[in-house]
Amino acid sequence: MREPFCSRCCILCRLRPFVSSSALACFTAAGCAELAAEAAPEVRQLPCPSCKNPVAGNARVCPNCGHRFTHPFVMFLAALFVLALLGAIAQTMMEGSRTKASSSASSSTTPDWVDNDADLVISRCGKPDHEMNTAFDHPQPTLPSRFLTYKRAHLKFAYLAAGDSLGEAPPYKWKFVGIIDTRTNKALKAGELEQVLRSRLPCSIAPR
Repeated sequence: MREPFCSRCCILCRLRPFVSSSALACFTAAGCAELAAEAAPEVRQLPCPSCKNPVAGNARVCPNCGHRFTHPFVMFLAALFVLALLGAIAQTMMEGSRTKASSSASSSTTPDWVDNDADLVISRCGKPDHEMNTAFDHPQPTLPSRFLTYKRAHLKFAYLAAGDSLGEAPPYKWKFVGIIDTRTNKALKAGELEQVLRSRLPCSIAPR
């Protein structure tokens, strides 16, 4: 390796030029700018994205406009974080869609044990607060009836035994005949059934 002699003063520098920071300090203190320029590594100039003036490639802040530069590795980590976040959001949305689809499918599927109108309402809304069934009365009425009362909704569903099971021993096939408003003890009209059920007991209506 060539000894770092100054071409002006011909003084041998005791520090090797590859120790750039110390060599520059030594050369500057000795007043030899030419040898300092020779020993200093060349730094690539890059345009500032804000003011477009040339800035050293290893600079962290633009000396002209004060724009702060982000290290490429930091930008890489930020991109990875954004991708991971977007992936997590997409996965959450997909799981929510699957859950919603499965729940809607299960709600629209009628259980195997449902074979009449009364059991259909029970399967959708749960066990009623009160149930009255005359199928097991003695003596048994000519036309057995069944009533399901949901107190919070103030509704009583009325059913009559129907079909081939009528005239035989229970259990019977129950046919829906109407709904009674327990607050007024009057039957609801056909035209207001859907509106009342949607507002008071929406679970009783089949999902569309």
